[in-house]
Amino acid sequence: MGEPWGEVLSSPHLNIFEISGLAWATTVHRAAAVMAPEPGGSFGSPADIAAAKAIGEISREDSRSVEAELAQAGIVDSGGNISSQWVLAAWISAFAPVKVTTVAQTEALSSHCELALAAGRGVGASYRRTLSRTAGSVEVAEVPNVVEVSFFKEEHAWAAVARSLPALSELQASASEASGFDARRTTVAPGGGTSSSESAGRGGVPAALANARCTVRMEVTASAAEAEPSRYSADVWALAGQLYSLRTAADPATLLAVEVPPGDICREFAWRILGVRGFLASASAQAA
Repeated sequence: MGEPWGEVLSSPHLNIFEISGLAWATTVHRAAAVMAPEPGGSFGSPADIAAAKAIGEISREDSRSVEAELAQAGIVDSGGNISSQWVLAAWISAFAPVKVTTVAQTEALSSHCELALAAGRGVGASYRRTLSRTAGSVEVAEVPNVVEVSFFKEEHAWAAVARSLPALSELQASASEASGFDARRTTVAPGGGTSSSESAGRGGVPAALANARCTVRMEVTASAAEAEPSRYSADVWALAGQLYSLRTAADPATLLAVEVPPGDICREFAWRILGVRGFLASASAQAA
């Protein structure tokens, strides 16, 4: 992702706008002014909201730059009025019943993707952070001032997730590439042995993952209504010599690493979305 800001990028199944973080925060801020938030809700993520609160403090020069960027991207018209498409995008981002957050970390980069799905439509916001690693700690070294906002049909939601992941085939592979592998799954227990090993690895982490090239965490939530319970799931993968799905052992402080094929992230994503859709359908039927 890079300049120029306000650029419309071409991608199969996705309509992508590359804008600055301040432009996205301004969009959220203006959408909130057009459509009052629902009770108990707010527009955008906490980071968006914090940035939006700072909009009134930016310099006049920066303000003009943001206005030009919004106009170039088609977010506002010649009169500075936000378009209905972007008001809807902000509404979906805040109030969609299904949300997916994916964070992938390599040695030097952290990529974040936030999806919101509603009524067959999806809106995604992706951004990256440069990391600095020292002995025993990881810090954010740089925050690029750029956000990719994407629009898509819900059936193409995986394309938005895959685009945000590091360019590694094991991570971006489709679910079809994972078929036929289940019978050959093996479990790597703490200490680096097979599932029969019960020895604890350092910090409860399997030794096979000590030098993982990348980790991916995916959280999927569904909310039927404000008064109803939500459904939540979290999955974690690590790419070392192979791709592993991390699971908790009998001891919650210990992890098991199950070897999985390329495409497992996509496959599990599809199952999670199917699951929350079933949950929402059931909740709707019970409320009727």
